[in-house]
Amino acid sequence: MDPSNQLDLKIGLDGISCTDFATVGDKILLAVGTCNGRIRIFDYVDRTKALLQKRWHKTIRCLSFFPKTQNLLISASSQSGLKVHDVISEKQTWACFQAHEKSPISSVLVLEHGQWVTGDENGIIKVHVQGETASYCSSGYLRSRIRRVGERFYFTLIKTGPSELKMFGD
Repeated sequence: MDPSNQLDLKIGLDGISCTDFATVGDKILLAVGTCNGRIRIFDYVDRTKALLQKRWHKTIRCLSFFPKTQNLLISASSQSGLKVHDVISEKQTWACFQAHEKSPISSVLVLEHGQWVTGDENGIIKVHVQGETASYCSSGYLRSRIRRVGERFYFTLIKTGPSELKMFGD
C-alpha cells in the first residue's frame, strides 16, 4: 500500500476498534472509536488534530453515523450500552445503558432517524425505536443461520432496501 494513502492518527495506546465516515456541512468527518472507549472525530482533509475527543464508553465496539442526519453518531459498547451524540454540539441526545442486558453489542446498523438495529454476542438482534424510553420492537435468537464459534455468534447485517435487512454469518 502506498504510504500516502495511509492515515497516521497518533491516538496513543488506545487501539482503534471501529471507524465511520460522514459528510457534515462542507467537511468529511472520520469517526474513530477506540478500545479504551474514546471517540475521536477528525476532518478527513485536515487530519492533524481531532475536532472532538471524548470518552463515551469503557470500550467502543461499533459506531455509525445516521444516514440522513449525519451530525448524529451512535456508538455501542462491550458493556451493552448505546449512546447517540450530536458531533457538532458535542451533546448526548439519547442513551440506553443495558440495551442487551449484559451481553456485549457487536453490531449496529442505523435504518433511519430514530431507528437502528443492534446485534450481540449471544445472537440476539433488537430493532430499537428512539422515544421517551429505550425500547425495541423486535428481537429474537438467531440459531439456524449463524455458525457458533466457541460461545460467540458472528454475523453481519446489511441494509438492502428501505425496509429490508439481510443477515450474513461466517
